[in-house]
Amino acid sequence: MKKIFLSILLILVSLNASILDDANAAYYSANYKKAHNLYSKACDNQNMTACNNLGIMYFYGDGVKVNKQKALKYYSKACISNHFSACNTLGLLYDTGNGVEKNKEIASKFYIKACQGGNKTACNNYKRLKEKGFE
Repeated sequence: MKKIFLSILLILVSLNASILDDANAAYYSANYKKAHNLYSKACDNQNMTACNNLGIMYFYGDGVKVNKQKALKYYSKACISNHFSACNTLGLLYDTGNGVEKNKEIASKFYIKACQGGNKTACNNYKRLKEKGFE
């Protein structure tokens, strides 16, 4: 029974990775509609890189209407699941007030989480925030 479960899990993981690869290829060739569809499918299957990438698409309006609330939703989903790049991005959004109300305390918490997860950029962002007088 364990072998069957493990086999199914490995198949799902490789399918999810394949979907992400296809989505990335579509995105980089500016086929944003296809990329959006594939990222959505992968995000629904708990691929947090895909969720983060949907956040990017909505934030910058790549093939979709700019929607900072949807971007925030996808970045948050990814960060909650320890996608530390998404956590750093959330820190930046709160640090600058871009799409959300500026809040250095919340920014700090996202930077710390990302930094503790190994995101060096977030460590630098937190250090900069502290140097400007916020802790």
